Amino acid sequence: MPISSNLAIAPESFFWSLEAISRDLRLPFSQTLLLQLFPPPYDIATVQSAARAIGARAELDEVSVHDMRSGGPACFALVRASQPQGSDPPHAIPGAGADPEVLRLMRVERIEHDNVVVRESAAEPMNLSLQGFNALYTGYALRTEPDGARAEAAHDIDAPPRRFGLHWFVRELLRYRSVWRDVLLAALFIQLVALLVPLLTQVIIDKVITHRTLNTLLVIAAVLAMATVFSAALSWIRQHLVLHTGTRIDSVLGAHVFEHLLRLPARYFEHRTTGVLVARLHGVETIRDFLAGAALTLLIDLPFMFVFAAIMYYYSPTLTAIALGVLALLVALSLGVTPVLRRRIDR
Repeated sequence: MPISSNLAIAPESFFWSLEAISRDLRLPFSQTLLLQLFPPPYDIATVQSAARAIGARAELDEVSVHDMRSGGPACFALVRASQPQGSDPPHAIPGAGADPEVLRLMRVERIEHDNVVVRESAAEPMNLSLQGFNALYTGYALRTEPDGARAEAAHDIDAPPRRFGLHWFVRELLRYRSVWRDVLLAALFIQLVALLVPLLTQVIIDKVITHRTLNTLLVIAAVLAMATVFSAALSWIRQHLVLHTGTRIDSVLGAHVFEHLLRLPARYFEHRTTGVLVARLHGVETIRDFLAGAALTLLIDLPFMFVFAAIMYYYSPTLTAIALGVLALLVALSLGVTPVLRRRIDR
């Protein structure tokens, strides 16, 4: 008959078993933190939940006494503190409570002839008769092992580190499609207003000055003033949306990084110096600077450069070629000079 996961567990067995699990699997353990997360009373389900909280997995399984040792060092037998009243002959665990409904977690150290050596605390192991242990043993045990993420990290500890995937970044950006749509619309209107300024300047030179039409100049001045205010407002809104969305993505990224860091096994930190860990954490700052800096705004405005280039080509192919040539020269100088300056700074 399957055992219920709602059966009570003695508090001392609860904390000792979790401490033993964390010690065997080399996981961080804090009794104070566990007490805050899992206040008494305790049952089998609470033990399983607490094991998941520290990064392990506790599976309730039917295990015979002789197979207990094959379950590994992190296999804990569910044992009654004493037999129900009227049992003949009576059996009980020395020093344990008398309530037969409260289970205790024990680890079988070894079986010697008709004796079973068990441990249920940091104290010395106890010797119980095999008959007495079978009378108290429920037939079920908790098999514990690291969860999948920790097991993979432990096996791949010496493998080359995985690079931060661009797919995660793109997926987070696509979560805010509506925001980026508004940002692109704002960028479109800003560029249209920026295009309006040289066109109105052309009208002033070709029409107003030539024909001395003061009324047209006043209208153009009013349009330019409204366009300037409109462009400033849209620029502020766009920058606010970009910074707000970038901050949200940065918070999610930081949470993922530190969650992954806390889930790494202790062996990972033993094989790497503090400087290596700090250098890898600084990679998050690079992404943060990209989200909050001018690089993202430049990336958004980049497609509109082709619109300006097409209009310039319509007016004068020669001037367009000169402008694009100067731009290409500046890019080449930047790519050539930046590595040299960086090497000199790093010396």
